Amino acid sequence: MRWRELAMTVGIALGCGRGAPEAAAAPAAAALPARIEAALAYATYWGAPGGSALRSAVFDAAGNLYIAGGTDAATQWPQTGPAAGPLGGFDVIVAKFDASGSNLWSRVIGGTTEDYAYVSALAPDGNLIVGGRAGPGFPVTPGAFATKFAGGFAVGPHGATDGFLMSLTPDGDLRWATYVGTSGDDIVRALEVLPDGSMAFAGGAQEFDDLPVTPGVVKPKMGGAKDSLLGRLAADGSHVLFLSYFGPSDDTNHKQDETLRAIALDPSGNLWLGGTTQGTDLTPTPDAFQPERSTGSSAYVAKLTPDGRRIVYFSWLGGPGGEDVETEGRADASGAFLVAGGTTSESGFPVTPGACSQGAREDGWVARVEADGKLGMAARFGGSGRDHVFGPAEDAAGNLYVGGTTDSKDLPVTTGALLPRFAGGPSDALFAAFDRTGALAYATYFGGAGAEAGRFAAADAARGRVALIGETNSTDLTLHAAAQTQPGAVFVAVFQIGAPAAPDSP
Repeated sequence: MRWRELAMTVGIALGCGRGAPEAAAAPAAAALPARIEAALAYATYWGAPGGSALRSAVFDAAGNLYIAGGTDAATQWPQTGPAAGPLGGFDVIVAKFDASGSNLWSRVIGGTTEDYAYVSALAPDGNLIVGGRAGPGFPVTPGAFATKFAGGFAVGPHGATDGFLMSLTPDGDLRWATYVGTSGDDIVRALEVLPDGSMAFAGGAQEFDDLPVTPGVVKPKMGGAKDSLLGRLAADGSHVLFLSYFGPSDDTNHKQDETLRAIALDPSGNLWLGGTTQGTDLTPTPDAFQPERSTGSSAYVAKLTPDGRRIVYFSWLGGPGGEDVETEGRADASGAFLVAGGTTSESGFPVTPGACSQGAREDGWVARVEADGKLGMAARFGGSGRDHVFGPAEDAAGNLYVGGTTDSKDLPVTTGALLPRFAGGPSDALFAAFDRTGALAYATYFGGAGAEAGRFAAADAARGRVALIGETNSTDLTLHAAAQTQPGAVFVAVFQIGAPAAPDSP
Protein backbone atom coordinates (compact mmCIF):
# COMPACT_ATOMS: atom_id res chain seq x y z
CA MET A 1 0.00 0.00 0.00
CA ARG A 2 1.37 3.43 -0.87
CA TRP A 3 2.21 5.85 1.96
CA ARG A 4 -0.64 8.22 1.12
CA GLU A 5 -3.21 5.40 1.21
CA LEU A 6 -1.81 4.12 4.50
CA ALA A 7 -1.85 7.62 5.97
CA MET A 8 -5.52 8.06 5.12
CA THR A 9 -6.35 4.59 6.46
CA VAL A 10 -4.92 5.37 9.88
CA GLY A 11 -6.37 8.89 9.94
CA ILE A 12 -3.29 11.04 9.36
CA ALA A 13 -4.21 14.42 7.85
CA LEU A 14 -1.74 15.15 5.07
CA GLY A 15 0.11 18.44 4.78
CA CYS A 16 -1.57 21.59 3.48
CA GLY A 17 1.54 23.61 2.84
CA ARG A 18 4.43 22.37 0.72
CA GLY A 19 3.36 18.76 0.67
CA ALA A 20 4.88 17.76 4.03
CA PRO A 21 2.74 15.59 6.32
CA GLU A 22 1.20 17.15 9.40
CA ALA A 23 0.25 15.47 12.64
CA ALA A 24 -3.28 14.14 12.93
CA ALA A 25 -5.71 17.04 13.11
CA ALA A 26 -7.86 17.54 16.18
CA PRO A 27 -10.46 20.06 17.31
CA ALA A 28 -8.85 23.48 17.73
CA ALA A 29 -5.56 22.18 16.31
CA ALA A 30 -2.69 24.62 15.91
CA ALA A 31 -3.16 26.86 12.88
CA LEU A 32 -1.09 26.34 9.76
CA PRO A 33 1.18 29.15 8.49
CA ALA A 34 -0.66 31.78 6.45
CA ARG A 35 0.71 33.12 3.17
CA ILE A 36 -1.70 36.01 2.78
CA GLU A 37 -3.57 38.23 5.21
CA ALA A 38 -7.31 38.85 5.08
CA ALA A 39 -9.69 41.04 7.08
CA LEU A 40 -13.35 41.95 6.71
CA ALA A 41 -14.12 44.95 4.51
CA TYR A 42 -17.79 44.44 5.38
CA ALA A 43 -20.05 41.61 6.50
CA THR A 44 -23.82 41.72 6.74
CA TYR A 45 -26.99 39.75 7.07
CA TRP A 46 -29.46 40.24 4.24
CA GLY A 47 -33.10 39.50 3.63
CA ALA A 48 -35.72 37.84 5.77
CA PRO A 49 -35.65 34.56 7.69
CA GLY A 50 -37.00 31.56 5.80
CA GLY A 51 -36.02 29.25 2.98
CA SER A 52 -33.74 31.67 1.17
CA ALA A 53 -30.38 31.07 -0.47
CA LEU A 54 -27.58 32.87 -2.28
CA ARG A 55 -25.81 31.15 -5.16
CA SER A 56 -23.86 33.72 -7.16
CA ALA A 57 -21.97 36.99 -6.80
CA VAL A 58 -20.01 39.26 -9.13
CA PHE A 59 -18.13 42.56 -8.72
CA ASP A 60 -18.33 45.37 -11.28
CA ALA A 61 -15.52 47.75 -12.29
CA ALA A 62 -16.49 50.23 -9.57
CA GLY A 63 -16.25 47.66 -6.79
CA ASN A 64 -20.01 47.23 -6.44
CA LEU A 65 -21.12 43.69 -5.60
CA TYR A 66 -24.17 41.97 -7.11
CA ILE A 67 -25.65 38.92 -5.38
CA ALA A 68 -28.29 36.50 -6.68
CA GLY A 69 -30.27 33.54 -5.37
CA GLY A 70 -33.82 32.70 -4.35
CA THR A 71 -36.36 33.12 -1.55
CA ASP A 72 -39.71 31.74 -0.45
CA ALA A 73 -40.31 34.90 1.61
CA ALA A 74 -40.84 37.46 -1.16
CA THR A 75 -43.31 39.56 0.84
CA GLN A 76 -40.77 39.97 3.67
CA TRP A 77 -37.74 40.41 1.42
CA PRO A 78 -36.28 43.93 1.22
CA GLN A 79 -37.32 45.52 -2.07
CA THR A 80 -36.29 48.95 -3.29
CA GLY A 81 -38.51 48.87 -6.37
CA PRO A 82 -41.53 47.06 -7.77
CA ALA A 83 -41.36 43.28 -8.07
CA ALA A 84 -41.08 41.81 -11.56
CA GLY A 85 -43.71 39.12 -12.13
CA PRO A 86 -46.61 37.81 -10.05
CA LEU A 87 -44.34 36.10 -7.47
CA GLY A 88 -45.16 33.10 -5.34
CA GLY A 89 -43.48 29.88 -4.26
CA PHE A 90 -39.75 30.50 -4.68
CA ASP A 91 -38.62 33.71 -6.44
CA VAL A 92 -35.33 35.07 -7.76
CA ILE A 93 -33.57 37.61 -5.56
CA VAL A 94 -30.95 40.06 -6.84
CA ALA A 95 -29.29 42.87 -4.87
CA LYS A 96 -26.46 45.37 -5.31
CA PHE A 97 -24.05 46.71 -2.66
CA ASP A 98 -21.54 49.52 -3.10
CA ALA A 99 -17.87 49.26 -2.16
CA SER A 100 -18.59 50.38 1.42
CA GLY A 101 -21.19 47.65 1.89
CA SER A 102 -24.28 49.88 1.64
CA ASN A 103 -27.20 48.39 -0.22
CA LEU A 104 -28.05 50.24 -3.43
CA TRP A 105 -31.08 48.19 -4.46
CA SER A 106 -32.80 44.85 -3.94
CA ARG A 107 -35.22 43.13 -6.32
CA VAL A 108 -37.51 40.08 -6.32
CA ILE A 109 -38.37 38.53 -9.71
CA GLY A 110 -40.50 35.49 -10.49
CA GLY A 111 -43.70 33.68 -11.32
CA THR A 112 -46.06 31.80 -9.06
CA THR A 113 -44.09 28.55 -8.65
CA GLU A 114 -40.34 27.82 -8.60
CA ASP A 115 -37.81 30.45 -9.70
CA TYR A 116 -34.22 30.44 -8.50
CA ALA A 117 -30.97 32.06 -9.64
CA TYR A 118 -27.73 30.05 -9.70
CA VAL A 119 -25.31 32.10 -11.82
CA SER A 120 -24.57 35.70 -12.76
CA ALA A 121 -22.08 37.65 -14.87
CA LEU A 122 -21.56 41.20 -16.11
CA ALA A 123 -21.92 42.11 -19.77
CA PRO A 124 -19.51 44.54 -21.49
CA ASP A 125 -22.22 47.24 -21.42
CA GLY A 126 -22.50 47.02 -17.63
CA ASN A 127 -25.78 45.11 -17.54
CA LEU A 128 -26.12 42.09 -15.26
CA ILE A 129 -26.92 38.65 -16.70
CA VAL A 130 -28.56 36.12 -14.36
CA GLY A 131 -29.42 32.47 -15.02
CA GLY A 132 -31.09 29.60 -13.22
CA ARG A 133 -34.36 27.66 -13.16
CA ALA A 134 -37.86 29.07 -13.61
CA GLY A 135 -41.42 27.76 -13.62
CA PRO A 136 -44.52 28.89 -15.50
CA GLY A 137 -45.39 32.56 -15.18
CA PHE A 138 -41.81 33.81 -15.10
CA PRO A 139 -41.73 37.36 -16.56
CA VAL A 140 -40.19 36.52 -19.94
CA THR A 141 -40.25 39.40 -22.39
CA PRO A 142 -41.65 39.77 -25.94
CA GLY A 143 -39.12 38.95 -28.63
CA ALA A 144 -37.02 36.75 -26.37
CA PHE A 145 -35.67 33.40 -27.63
CA ALA A 146 -38.33 31.31 -25.82
CA THR A 147 -41.37 33.00 -24.30
CA LYS A 148 -43.37 29.81 -23.69
CA PHE A 149 -42.73 27.50 -20.76
CA ALA A 150 -41.69 24.17 -22.27
CA GLY A 151 -42.78 21.94 -19.40
CA GLY A 152 -41.61 19.72 -16.59
CA PHE A 153 -42.63 17.02 -14.14
CA ALA A 154 -43.75 19.11 -11.14
CA VAL A 155 -42.20 16.52 -8.80
CA GLY A 156 -39.27 16.69 -6.40
CA PRO A 157 -38.01 19.69 -4.45
CA HIS A 158 -38.03 22.17 -7.34
CA GLY A 159 -41.26 21.52 -9.22
CA ALA A 160 -41.53 21.87 -12.99
CA THR A 161 -38.85 24.20 -14.36
CA ASP A 162 -37.10 25.39 -17.49
CA GLY A 163 -33.74 27.08 -17.51
CA PHE A 164 -33.82 30.87 -17.77
CA LEU A 165 -31.52 33.76 -18.65
CA MET A 166 -32.30 37.42 -18.05
CA SER A 167 -30.64 40.83 -18.24
CA LEU A 168 -30.94 43.61 -15.64
CA THR A 169 -29.72 47.20 -15.90
CA PRO A 170 -27.17 48.47 -13.35
CA ASP A 171 -30.18 49.95 -11.52
CA GLY A 172 -31.93 46.57 -11.31
CA ASP A 173 -34.59 47.02 -13.99
CA LEU A 174 -35.49 43.99 -16.12
CA ARG A 175 -34.36 44.40 -19.76
CA TRP A 176 -35.23 40.98 -21.17
CA ALA A 177 -35.79 37.41 -19.98
CA THR A 178 -36.08 34.08 -21.77
CA TYR A 179 -36.70 30.43 -21.01
CA VAL A 180 -34.41 27.73 -22.38
CA GLY A 181 -35.04 24.02 -22.14
CA THR A 182 -37.01 20.91 -23.00
CA SER A 183 -40.37 19.50 -21.94
CA GLY A 184 -38.56 17.98 -18.96
CA ASP A 185 -37.02 19.84 -16.02
CA ASP A 186 -34.10 22.05 -17.04
CA ILE A 187 -31.65 24.46 -15.43
CA VAL A 188 -28.88 26.92 -16.31
CA ARG A 189 -25.94 26.37 -13.92
CA ALA A 190 -22.96 27.97 -15.69
CA LEU A 191 -22.59 31.29 -17.48
CA GLU A 192 -19.90 33.27 -19.28
CA VAL A 193 -20.45 36.59 -21.09
CA LEU A 194 -18.33 36.95 -24.23
CA PRO A 195 -16.69 40.19 -25.43
CA ASP A 196 -19.46 40.79 -27.99
CA GLY A 197 -22.11 40.58 -25.24
CA SER A 198 -23.40 37.15 -26.21
CA MET A 199 -23.67 34.57 -23.44
CA ALA A 200 -22.24 31.07 -23.30
CA PHE A 201 -24.29 29.01 -20.89
CA ALA A 202 -24.57 25.42 -19.72
CA GLY A 203 -26.77 23.37 -17.45
CA GLY A 204 -28.98 20.31 -17.36
CA ALA A 205 -31.73 18.93 -19.58
CA GLN A 206 -33.80 16.11 -18.15
CA GLU A 207 -34.75 13.01 -20.13
CA PHE A 208 -36.41 14.63 -23.17
CA ASP A 209 -35.13 14.86 -26.74
CA ASP A 210 -36.91 18.08 -27.73
CA LEU A 211 -34.26 20.71 -27.03
CA PRO A 212 -34.31 23.05 -30.07
CA VAL A 213 -30.74 22.22 -31.08
CA THR A 214 -29.03 24.03 -33.93
CA PRO A 215 -27.38 22.32 -36.93
CA GLY A 216 -23.88 20.89 -36.67
CA VAL A 217 -23.48 20.98 -32.89
CA VAL A 218 -21.37 18.50 -30.95
CA LYS A 219 -24.35 16.45 -29.75
CA PRO A 220 -27.64 17.00 -31.61
CA LYS A 221 -29.54 14.15 -29.91
CA MET A 222 -30.03 13.33 -26.29
CA GLY A 223 -28.22 10.18 -25.17
CA GLY A 224 -28.43 8.25 -21.94
CA ALA A 225 -30.89 8.76 -19.10
CA LYS A 226 -30.16 12.48 -18.82
CA ASP A 227 -27.98 15.04 -20.55
CA SER A 228 -26.44 18.44 -20.08
CA LEU A 229 -27.33 21.38 -22.29
CA LEU A 230 -24.89 23.86 -23.78
CA GLY A 231 -25.50 26.99 -25.81
CA ARG A 232 -24.72 30.56 -26.74
CA LEU A 233 -27.39 33.27 -26.63
CA ALA A 234 -27.32 36.54 -28.58
CA ALA A 235 -26.61 39.71 -26.59
CA ASP A 236 -30.23 40.88 -26.78
CA GLY A 237 -31.64 37.49 -25.74
CA SER A 238 -33.55 37.11 -29.00
CA HIS A 239 -32.00 33.94 -30.45
CA VAL A 240 -29.37 31.28 -29.87
CA LEU A 241 -26.16 31.18 -31.87
CA PHE A 242 -25.92 27.49 -31.07
CA LEU A 243 -27.69 25.06 -28.75
CA SER A 244 -26.61 21.49 -28.07
CA TYR A 245 -26.87 18.55 -25.72
CA PHE A 246 -23.68 17.41 -24.03
CA GLY A 247 -22.68 14.27 -22.15
CA PRO A 248 -22.37 10.50 -22.45
CA SER A 249 -24.82 8.19 -24.20
CA ASP A 250 -24.47 5.14 -21.93
CA ASP A 251 -25.57 6.56 -18.57
CA THR A 252 -28.74 4.73 -17.54
CA ASN A 253 -29.06 6.21 -14.04
CA HIS A 254 -32.10 8.49 -14.03
CA LYS A 255 -31.19 9.77 -10.57
CA GLN A 256 -27.70 10.89 -11.58
CA ASP A 257 -27.22 14.60 -12.18
CA GLU A 258 -25.58 15.21 -15.58
CA THR A 259 -25.66 19.01 -15.22
CA LEU A 260 -22.69 21.01 -16.50
CA ARG A 261 -21.78 23.44 -13.72
CA ALA A 262 -18.68 25.22 -15.06
CA ILE A 263 -18.00 27.14 -18.25
CA ALA A 264 -15.29 29.62 -19.21
CA LEU A 265 -13.95 31.36 -22.30
CA ASP A 266 -10.25 31.10 -23.14
CA PRO A 267 -8.38 33.89 -25.04
CA SER A 268 -8.87 32.02 -28.33
CA GLY A 269 -12.63 31.91 -27.90
CA ASN A 270 -12.79 28.21 -27.04
CA LEU A 271 -15.18 27.14 -24.29
CA TRP A 272 -13.94 25.24 -21.26
CA LEU A 273 -16.51 23.00 -19.56
CA GLY A 274 -16.59 21.18 -16.24
CA GLY A 275 -19.07 18.43 -15.38
CA THR A 276 -19.78 15.19 -13.62
CA THR A 277 -21.09 11.90 -14.98
CA GLN A 278 -21.57 8.20 -14.36
CA GLY A 279 -21.34 7.56 -18.09
CA THR A 280 -18.24 6.04 -19.65
CA ASP A 281 -18.33 6.74 -23.38
CA LEU A 282 -16.91 10.27 -23.42
CA THR A 283 -13.56 9.92 -25.18
CA PRO A 284 -10.42 11.56 -23.76
CA THR A 285 -8.20 13.34 -26.27
CA PRO A 286 -4.57 12.19 -26.70
CA ASP A 287 -3.28 15.12 -24.61
CA ALA A 288 -5.56 14.40 -21.62
CA PHE A 289 -3.78 14.59 -18.27
CA GLN A 290 -6.01 11.74 -17.00
CA PRO A 291 -7.10 9.43 -19.83
CA GLU A 292 -8.49 6.70 -17.58
CA ARG A 293 -11.89 7.12 -15.99
CA SER A 294 -12.16 6.22 -12.31
CA THR A 295 -15.06 4.25 -10.86
CA GLY A 296 -18.20 5.88 -9.51
CA SER A 297 -19.24 9.38 -10.43
CA SER A 298 -16.39 11.09 -12.28
CA ALA A 299 -15.59 14.74 -12.87
CA TYR A 300 -14.29 15.83 -16.26
CA VAL A 301 -13.03 18.91 -18.07
CA ALA A 302 -13.50 19.58 -21.77
CA LYS A 303 -12.79 22.29 -24.31
CA LEU A 304 -15.02 23.02 -27.31
CA THR A 305 -14.62 25.22 -30.36
CA PRO A 306 -16.40 28.62 -30.12
CA ASP A 307 -19.27 27.41 -32.32
CA GLY A 308 -19.99 24.36 -30.16
CA ARG A 309 -19.33 21.94 -33.01
CA ARG A 310 -16.23 20.07 -31.90
CA ILE A 311 -14.50 18.84 -28.75
CA VAL A 312 -10.80 19.79 -28.90
CA TYR A 313 -9.84 18.55 -25.44
CA PHE A 314 -11.29 16.12 -22.90
CA SER A 315 -9.88 14.66 -19.68
CA TRP A 316 -11.24 12.87 -16.65
CA LEU A 317 -10.43 14.40 -13.27
CA GLY A 318 -10.64 12.43 -10.04
CA GLY A 319 -9.94 9.35 -8.00
CA PRO A 320 -11.63 6.03 -7.26
CA GLY A 321 -14.33 7.42 -4.98
CA GLY A 322 -16.39 10.10 -6.65
CA GLU A 323 -16.04 13.74 -7.68
CA ASP A 324 -18.33 16.55 -8.67
CA VAL A 325 -17.77 19.98 -10.22
CA GLU A 326 -19.40 22.99 -8.60
CA THR A 327 -20.40 26.44 -9.81
CA GLU A 328 -18.88 27.80 -11.89
CA GLY A 329 -15.34 27.85 -13.30
CA ARG A 330 -13.02 30.54 -14.64
CA ALA A 331 -10.34 30.91 -17.33
CA ASP A 332 -7.28 33.04 -16.60
CA ALA A 333 -5.32 35.24 -18.99
CA SER A 334 -3.06 32.34 -19.99
CA GLY A 335 -6.06 30.26 -21.09
CA ALA A 336 -5.94 27.91 -18.10
CA PHE A 337 -9.21 26.58 -16.67
CA LEU A 338 -9.87 27.07 -12.94
CA VAL A 339 -12.41 24.71 -11.43
CA ALA A 340 -13.46 23.34 -8.04
CA GLY A 341 -15.82 20.86 -6.41
CA GLY A 342 -16.03 17.98 -3.99
CA THR A 343 -14.45 14.52 -3.70
CA THR A 344 -15.03 11.32 -1.75
CA SER A 345 -11.82 9.71 -3.01
CA GLU A 346 -9.91 9.10 0.20
CA SER A 347 -6.85 8.27 -1.88
CA GLY A 348 -5.95 8.59 -5.51
CA PHE A 349 -7.21 12.13 -6.11
CA PRO A 350 -4.54 13.70 -8.39
CA VAL A 351 -3.00 16.19 -5.95
CA THR A 352 0.01 17.87 -7.58
CA PRO A 353 3.43 18.19 -5.89
CA GLY A 354 3.51 20.91 -3.25
CA ALA A 355 -0.27 21.37 -3.17
CA CYS A 356 -2.47 21.09 -0.14
CA SER A 357 -3.54 17.49 0.46
CA GLN A 358 -5.56 17.61 3.65
CA GLY A 359 -8.82 15.81 4.35
CA ALA A 360 -10.61 12.55 4.90
CA ARG A 361 -13.88 11.14 3.59
CA GLU A 362 -15.52 14.17 1.89
CA ASP A 363 -13.43 17.17 0.91
CA GLY A 364 -13.27 20.14 -1.38
CA TRP A 365 -10.84 20.36 -4.28
CA VAL A 366 -9.53 23.08 -6.56
CA ALA A 367 -7.60 22.65 -9.80
CA ARG A 368 -6.00 24.53 -12.66
CA VAL A 369 -5.85 22.86 -16.07
CA GLU A 370 -3.33 24.63 -18.28
CA ALA A 371 -4.11 25.82 -21.79
CA ASP A 372 -2.11 22.90 -23.20
CA GLY A 373 -4.18 20.38 -21.24
CA LYS A 374 -1.66 19.59 -18.50
CA LEU A 375 -2.79 19.55 -14.88
CA GLY A 376 -0.98 22.59 -13.52
CA MET A 377 -2.31 22.34 -9.97
CA ALA A 378 -4.76 20.26 -7.98
CA ALA A 379 -5.30 20.58 -4.23
CA ARG A 380 -7.55 18.82 -1.75
CA PHE A 381 -8.88 20.62 1.33
CA GLY A 382 -10.90 19.60 4.36
CA GLY A 383 -10.99 18.11 7.82
CA SER A 384 -12.25 14.81 9.20
CA GLY A 385 -15.91 15.56 8.43
CA ARG A 386 -17.77 16.66 5.31
CA ASP A 387 -16.42 19.60 3.34
CA HIS A 388 -17.43 21.03 -0.03
CA VAL A 389 -16.28 24.09 -1.98
CA PHE A 390 -17.55 26.36 -4.75
CA GLY A 391 -15.67 28.69 -7.07
CA PRO A 392 -12.86 29.38 -7.64
CA ALA A 393 -12.11 33.11 -7.89
CA GLU A 394 -8.66 34.48 -8.76
CA ASP A 395 -6.85 37.60 -7.56
CA ALA A 396 -4.20 39.65 -9.37
CA ALA A 397 -1.37 37.52 -7.90
CA GLY A 398 -2.89 34.25 -9.15
CA ASN A 399 -4.15 33.07 -5.76
CA LEU A 400 -7.36 31.05 -5.96
CA TYR A 401 -10.23 31.49 -3.49
CA VAL A 402 -13.12 29.18 -2.68
CA GLY A 403 -16.17 29.38 -0.45
CA GLY A 404 -17.81 26.31 0.96
CA THR A 405 -19.47 24.41 3.78
CA THR A 406 -17.97 22.24 6.50
CA ASP A 407 -19.00 20.22 9.53
CA SER A 408 -15.35 19.39 10.32
CA LYS A 409 -14.23 20.57 13.76
CA ASP A 410 -10.59 20.25 12.65
CA LEU A 411 -10.51 22.25 9.43
CA PRO A 412 -6.89 23.28 8.69
CA VAL A 413 -7.23 27.01 9.42
CA THR A 414 -4.26 29.36 9.10
CA THR A 415 -2.68 31.87 11.45
CA GLY A 416 -4.67 35.09 11.59
CA ALA A 417 -7.92 33.36 10.59
CA LEU A 418 -11.00 35.50 11.14
CA LEU A 419 -12.64 32.59 13.01
CA PRO A 420 -10.10 29.89 13.95
CA ARG A 421 -12.58 27.49 15.60
CA PHE A 422 -15.81 25.83 14.50
CA ALA A 423 -18.57 28.20 15.64
CA GLY A 424 -21.28 25.64 16.39
CA GLY A 425 -24.43 24.13 14.97
CA PRO A 426 -24.47 21.47 12.26
CA SER A 427 -22.20 23.36 9.83
CA ASP A 428 -20.14 26.49 9.23
CA ALA A 429 -19.17 28.27 6.06
CA LEU A 430 -15.50 28.12 5.07
CA PHE A 431 -13.31 30.52 3.15
CA ALA A 432 -9.93 29.43 1.79
CA ALA A 433 -7.20 30.59 -0.56
CA PHE A 434 -4.44 28.68 -2.39
CA ASP A 435 -1.32 30.01 -4.09
CA ARG A 436 -0.35 29.05 -7.63
CA THR A 437 1.30 25.84 -6.42
CA GLY A 438 -1.85 24.82 -4.55
CA ALA A 439 -0.33 25.45 -1.13
CA LEU A 440 -2.84 26.72 1.42
CA ALA A 441 -2.52 30.51 1.71
CA TYR A 442 -5.43 31.32 4.05
CA ALA A 443 -8.32 29.44 5.62
CA THR A 444 -11.00 30.35 8.13
CA TYR A 445 -14.38 29.28 9.39
CA PHE A 446 -17.26 31.74 9.07
CA GLY A 447 -20.36 31.12 11.11
CA GLY A 448 -22.32 31.33 14.33
CA ALA A 449 -24.14 29.06 16.74
CA GLY A 450 -26.60 27.90 14.07
CA ALA A 451 -26.06 26.49 10.58
CA GLU A 452 -24.18 28.13 7.72
CA ALA A 453 -23.56 27.12 4.12
CA GLY A 454 -20.96 28.94 2.06
CA ARG A 455 -22.03 28.96 -1.58
CA PHE A 456 -19.65 31.00 -3.70
CA ALA A 457 -16.55 33.21 -3.82
CA ALA A 458 -16.12 36.17 -6.19
CA ALA A 459 -13.01 38.33 -6.62
CA ASP A 460 -12.49 42.04 -7.22
CA ALA A 461 -8.87 41.71 -8.32
CA ALA A 462 -8.38 45.45 -8.87
CA ARG A 463 -9.17 46.24 -5.22
CA GLY A 464 -7.85 43.07 -3.63
CA ARG A 465 -11.23 41.94 -2.36
CA VAL A 466 -13.01 38.60 -2.33
CA ALA A 467 -16.68 38.03 -1.43
CA LEU A 468 -18.04 34.99 0.39
CA ILE A 469 -21.82 34.50 0.23
CA GLY A 470 -24.18 31.89 1.63
CA GLU A 471 -27.02 31.00 3.97
CA THR A 472 -27.37 31.22 7.74
CA ASN A 473 -29.84 30.77 10.56
CA SER A 474 -27.43 32.03 13.23
CA THR A 475 -28.14 35.20 15.17
CA ASP A 476 -24.53 35.82 16.18
CA LEU A 477 -22.51 36.16 12.96
CA THR A 478 -19.45 38.40 12.95
CA LEU A 479 -20.59 41.62 11.24
CA HIS A 480 -18.66 44.67 10.07
CA ALA A 481 -20.05 47.83 8.40
CA ALA A 482 -23.28 45.87 8.01
CA ALA A 483 -26.11 47.04 5.78
CA GLN A 484 -28.45 44.86 7.89
CA THR A 485 -27.76 43.85 11.47
CA GLN A 486 -31.10 42.09 11.95
CA PRO A 487 -30.55 38.35 11.34
CA GLY A 488 -31.68 37.22 7.90
CA ALA A 489 -31.51 34.04 5.90
CA VAL A 490 -28.38 34.93 3.93
CA PHE A 491 -25.04 36.62 4.52
CA VAL A 492 -22.49 38.58 2.52
CA ALA A 493 -18.89 38.81 3.75
CA VAL A 494 -16.28 40.73 1.75
CA PHE A 495 -12.63 40.18 2.68
CA GLN A 496 -9.88 42.68 2.03
CA ILE A 497 -6.79 40.75 1.03
CA GLY A 498 -3.61 42.29 2.44
CA ALA A 499 0.10 41.94 1.85
CA PRO A 500 1.62 38.46 1.86
CA ALA A 501 2.19 37.05 5.32
CA ALA A 502 5.61 36.16 6.61
CA PRO A 503 7.17 33.16 4.87
CA ASP A 504 7.21 29.74 6.49
CA SER A 505 9.82 29.09 9.11
CA PRO A 506 12.60 26.79 7.93
